[in-house]
Amino acid sequence: MGYESFSRLSTAQLAKHIRGLARDTANVVFTLHVKQRMLEREVTNTEVLQCLRGGTMRRAPETNERMGALECRMERQVLQRELACIVALCDEDPSLIIVTVFERSR
Repeated sequence: MGYESFSRLSTAQLAKHIRGLARDTANVVFTLHVKQRMLEREVTNTEVLQCLRGGTMRRAPETNERMGALECRMERQVLQRELACIVALCDEDPSLIIVTVFERSR
């Protein structure tokens, strides 16, 4: 797995790419880890999708060499909570792989 094509994009371009793909739920993959965190933190699929579809990236993406992916943090206020979703992007998989979700401290 690699992420070379994504590493050439700006933060704004990556956020636009994520928002666009998230419009279709078929493009969003929820890992077992994120499903566990969602239950633990009482976050719904709808809230995650809202975060992805309307969120912003306030931090630079980080590489995950072990997984061969570029990880982006999308943030958005959803139902009175500041949510953050970590999304993995890799060249070989056109999907958005949701790694984790948490409530961001203000």
